[in-house]
Amino acid sequence: MLLLRRLQYFKLLTADFGAALLAWIGFFLLRKYLLHELDNARFTEAVVIGLAGASLMVATFWVLLYALLGLYRDIFRKSRLSEIIRLARVSVVGVVVIFFALLLDDGVSSYRLYYKTVSAYFLLHFVFTVLLHTWAVSSIQHLVRGGRIFFPSLLIGSNALALNTFRELRRTGQH
Repeated sequence: MLLLRRLQYFKLLTADFGAALLAWIGFFLLRKYLLHELDNARFTEAVVIGLAGASLMVATFWVLLYALLGLYRDIFRKSRLSEIIRLARVSVVGVVVIFFALLLDDGVSSYRLYYKTVSAYFLLHFVFTVLLHTWAVSSIQHLVRGGRIFFPSLLIGSNALALNTFRELRRTGQH
């Protein structure tokens, strides 16, 4: 049971890491298009290695940000809707941090391109993260509802009342 619980944490971390990684790679390519750098862009080995390193660092940043803001606490009692709302808030904060840390020094011809790139990155990151994070949370909820992951409980009452309560919880799946 402990191994199964730890595996769920790993699943959630991997989903978030993968979403951040895919979003940054997609953003790298989209940014080349938005900034009109695609015409003379060559994907040399150095560019690919730089992209891989940056993607790993950005994905690590996102997982650390999620951990610092508590998205990995009590993962067995999560609501998908509340997670989506929390992800939207955290994504705004993270995109602003990444904008000031990594994107502000880009040479752009107009400040409107900053708005486009930041909006594009937010949308890419948010969509990928919502899809993968919601999938992970849904699979965890399925394990809890199926009884494979459970919470130790103490029923207090007389023998017959406790037994009836136990049977009712098992029958309705509310255990």
